[in-house]
Amino acid sequence: MQSDQLGLRPQRVINLSWRYAVLGIVFLGLFAGVLMAISGVATTSGIIRLRWDGSVTASNVTTQGGNITAVNVATTQLTSKWASYFGNVSGTIRLSDTQSGNAVYVWTYNTAAGGEVCVSTGSAQAFSSPVNANWTTIDSAFGTTGTPDNASATYNTTCPTLTLSTGTMTGFNASKTQGSSTFTTCAGTFGGATAINDHGFCTNINASGTMYNGSNANYELIVPTGSSNRNYYFYMELS
Repeated sequence: MQSDQLGLRPQRVINLSWRYAVLGIVFLGLFAGVLMAISGVATTSGIIRLRWDGSVTASNVTTQGGNITAVNVATTQLTSKWASYFGNVSGTIRLSDTQSGNAVYVWTYNTAAGGEVCVSTGSAQAFSSPVNANWTTIDSAFGTTGTPDNASATYNTTCPTLTLSTGTMTGFNASKTQGSSTFTTCAGTFGGATAINDHGFCTNINASGTMYNGSNANYELIVPTGSSNRNYYFYMELS
């Protein structure tokens, strides 16, 4: 674990899907087949990696022989267990025979209509049969065990109404991201299993949302990584 304070510098690449994408992603969602069902998305443009280098300048206290000096100390450290994604979303609804081929009709999605952005380490996550994710299972699967930054200390609130086409995640363990953020990340497991790739982390799309630093965004998520780089695949459902 590194120390925390001041500046930001580019972060190590975290592989997400078939191409690299990290913070500040703009989504282009092109949906065919089941209308409005949650689906994988292409991650496009705006690749931004923000990371504080963890350095803190050491302070000193002068003393001399014979002194007995009381010194209270404090520090801030960078977590090695958690990462965040944020960005904007766009998309179309299509009546077509392929994802991007000839279309009978195409409707442009408006973020004001809402929807959800989800991520999972599973590359073909169907998000079926959502169940509340257990803190212990998250810690075990992702390597986030140990206070103070374990799963129970992070997903320490409850999910607001978040309704997928496959089920509702309301009341699940969730994390209200801090600073100026208006977003909550809801943690679930899917398909009746609890392995690492069965986990998913979702938030509601917000056309006027605000992320941690006060900037506008349509979504923001906090996800477990443990000490390893994680491949997170992105999914979106349009309302």
